[in-house]
Amino acid sequence: MENSSLSGKGILMDIDQRRKREKTLSTPSVGKLVSHTGSKNSTPCDSLHRLHHLPRTIGFTDELGISGAAVREFYSSGWKRPLVLTREDFYHWQFCKAPLCLGQDRNCLVVDEGQVVGVMGVTPRNFLLQEQTFVGAEMTSWLLAENHKGGLAALMMDFLQRSFSVLFGANVSEAALQIYLRKGYTQVYMPRFVRVFSWEVVKPFMRATPLAYKLYNDSRHALAGKDRKFRLETVNPENLTPIVDDFRQTHSFFSRYYPDIQWRYEKHPLYKYQTFVVRPATGEGQGAFLALRVDEDIDGFSMLHILDLFGDTMGMQAALDFVQTLAQESGVAAADFYTTSSAVSACFRQDRWFSILDDSFFSFPHLFHPVESRVPSTTSLVYWSRESSSALHDVGRLYITKQDMDLDRPGPAQLERLKTGGVPLR
Repeated sequence: MENSSLSGKGILMDIDQRRKREKTLSTPSVGKLVSHTGSKNSTPCDSLHRLHHLPRTIGFTDELGISGAAVREFYSSGWKRPLVLTREDFYHWQFCKAPLCLGQDRNCLVVDEGQVVGVMGVTPRNFLLQEQTFVGAEMTSWLLAENHKGGLAALMMDFLQRSFSVLFGANVSEAALQIYLRKGYTQVYMPRFVRVFSWEVVKPFMRATPLAYKLYNDSRHALAGKDRKFRLETVNPENLTPIVDDFRQTHSFFSRYYPDIQWRYEKHPLYKYQTFVVRPATGEGQGAFLALRVDEDIDGFSMLHILDLFGDTMGMQAALDFVQTLAQESGVAAADFYTTSSAVSACFRQDRWFSILDDSFFSFPHLFHPVESRVPSTTSLVYWSRESSSALHDVGRLYITKQDMDLDRPGPAQLERLKTGGVPLR
């Protein structure tokens, strides 16, 4: 297993001087973090003292001497809706506990006279591309103070593109999209698949033609007579590593080795996930990794969200048999899964799941707390790589799911319930 780690310091620079020095900054080697500041004898306190004399500074949270509490307060005061990143437990898990963080807070900040005036949430993660491992990052929740927007967004993006080799973001606003595209990012919409198990229960929330209902009935009858056999295994490094090793031969994705899976699913501060290695009943092949969550507190119904499914074809087909069995036993009304991979998508198409991007006769909400519908009812994705690699732009071989980029997190209604001491989230 290959592994990369963050090292060195980020760019800590007076933004007003950055434009003058733009041409003198060298481009870092692939997979390395830029290092331009600080002597080996300096201390965090020394750096903080010097930075407070700068009018505006850009850098990583820890290197700027800014506390996570100050970042959370900035989010709390500037975000229009309740945001889970304002919770200390979630913030610490998201930005300090990921394996590549090494306990450091790597959010990208703009600081003006010691005050946070801009933030891009950043989670460093190894990105596996063409059998190489690069230092990448997931970006989330970009926020700038109203009186500091002029030109700073582009400079923050410059900083991030110097600091990481691969960058991904999702759910980008129209205003931010202009910056991303001019900085060389690519935008795509993530394919999303939905299976309905209880039509009448979810009927008030979806848009569907009579054809959709007929197809639902056809698949329900076909599945009723299907012989579903599978074997479940507890996930461990021994059975997961071969699956990841094989999958990376044909796909590019954020690392899914065991430490990543532990952080993302087992150590999540709010949600309870289930993870398995699934094989056919015969035990053939390497199998597939499956991660899911049952969402029990949606408005009048429950839903099963698949966060991860990858592996060999027999394993993925067995995993979908298990999902069907679990859905029937648990009484969920529907299930969904997002993925860019055409090979993984093929298993859902073969199993006759509705395709949100392709089936114009069917639409289903993709936000649930509260329930909201958008067109299309999936999420947009932006990505960039320093390497001019056609592999990254072969979207069918790119494996991004709802596991990535903080896409599965509590909504406003759930946060309010937690705030008032309601039932813990599942």
